[in-house]
Amino acid sequence: NLTGTIATGTINGGIINGLPMSKKRKSTEINESDSDATKIDESNVSNAPEDVEDVLVGNNIIDGEQAKEHNLEKIWEFKEPIPGWLKLIHKHREDLGTTTDTTDFESLSQVAETAIWWRIIDTCNPKLAEIITEREFLNLSESLLSNLPSDWDVLEPPVERCLLSIAMLDKKGLKKVAKTVMHHGVCGAINKIRKVLTTSNKVEDENPFLDSPHTEITISDSIVQDDDYKHPDVCYTIELLRYTYNMIDKKIPQRENSERDIDVIFKSHMFSCFDDIMDLHFGEMVSRASRQRRAQAIDASDKAEGYHLDWLFTKHDLAKDLTWGREFSLCERAGSKIENGRKVLDNTLKVQKTLRDMHQTLLETLSNAGGGAVPVKVVQAFRKLLLPGFISSRFFIRVLLNVYIGGKYHGSIVLTEFDVPTQFDEMSKIVTIARMMLNVKNIFKQTIKTFTLMEEASKKKKHSVENVLVSSRVEEH
Repeated sequence: NLTGTIATGTINGGIINGLPMSKKRKSTEINESDSDATKIDESNVSNAPEDVEDVLVGNNIIDGEQAKEHNLEKIWEFKEPIPGWLKLIHKHREDLGTTTDTTDFESLSQVAETAIWWRIIDTCNPKLAEIITEREFLNLSESLLSNLPSDWDVLEPPVERCLLSIAMLDKKGLKKVAKTVMHHGVCGAINKIRKVLTTSNKVEDENPFLDSPHTEITISDSIVQDDDYKHPDVCYTIELLRYTYNMIDKKIPQRENSERDIDVIFKSHMFSCFDDIMDLHFGEMVSRASRQRRAQAIDASDKAEGYHLDWLFTKHDLAKDLTWGREFSLCERAGSKIENGRKVLDNTLKVQKTLRDMHQTLLETLSNAGGGAVPVKVVQAFRKLLLPGFISSRFFIRVLLNVYIGGKYHGSIVLTEFDVPTQFDEMSKIVTIARMMLNVKNIFKQTIKTFTLMEEASKKKKHSVENVLVSSRVEEH
């Protein structure tokens, strides 16, 4: 079981999904002065026929197996060679296409429940072990994570000081700080943290004759400072502590809750860290990216509709002509009951497909900005448009990362997952949750910045003879 070789780890340094942080490659910047990019021949990005048994190449006819690999090579956009594991997965996917009766609704529905049918490589899928080796699986996972920005897990000093200080508090101290926020705001909470840490006698209470490291704490640069309240992420962290305390104090986790109850009571505060970089929409919106994909399907109806989403994260100023703005992410609820494990699995594919559709829409937007073609350096940066997505069930949150692999294939990997505190003994988990959410925020910031630069570069080089075509969407059912 290959999935057992990569365990979900923490975002905070060290290991991510079992892979060393040192393995991440440095992200490349989109720079107008970058003139060393290798040019891509138009034949490498043109459309490829689907499900063919014979393809004419020059004066020769190649068989179906060669044709499948040839088609992948024809739409491969990047200068490095196609990974061996992708060729094997592509062959498996094409075999599904030739053995599935797409005119039979039951057969098509069954295969459509698999991520690979939608050209999504899900690293949580145990059936990958039947297609690629364990070493190839590790290479796949490492390849996906290597696209993360080099500083995605780095937080600014005021935020680190805040997280460190809160982590040093015991349950009693956390409750004191949370209650202080309600009456004296973030500034008052910071003063309370500093006071608690400098007068702590947790160990001394247990044995007054033993020296305690807690009693020797002095005000230093490593502790949250008075002026740190000016940083929005510090305010976010302390406010999240406050609302978590309120939720536990009211015994909300122990009662029956609807899905929207949990959205309003906790997730609205958890997602508020994105307020200064994205627009958040809540409550059954239709994804325009999903609608566009469905409308262009082979068997699309005149009334094709996109997915209705629970949460939609967009950027209005990047698409003022669209109702919700430019789409970058979503959160889908799997249910409010703890038994909804199966629904989490089912809804995962919905999140993966929608993230893929959002990425495809971003590429089409870049193509339109360049008049149907884009500069080579824009093509080479397609993988830098990373789209995290969320799926939740009751007080459990999973964060997926969508990565464009190439040749119309996308990879999906679990970036992290965590449980929301439901009792006072678990309040220290807020440090981990805040850190994870702020790390994901770093990914969004980099993706939005990269997309903006790519769009500007495409417009600036519009109709340039050096531009290359962006292959259109692959036809799907």
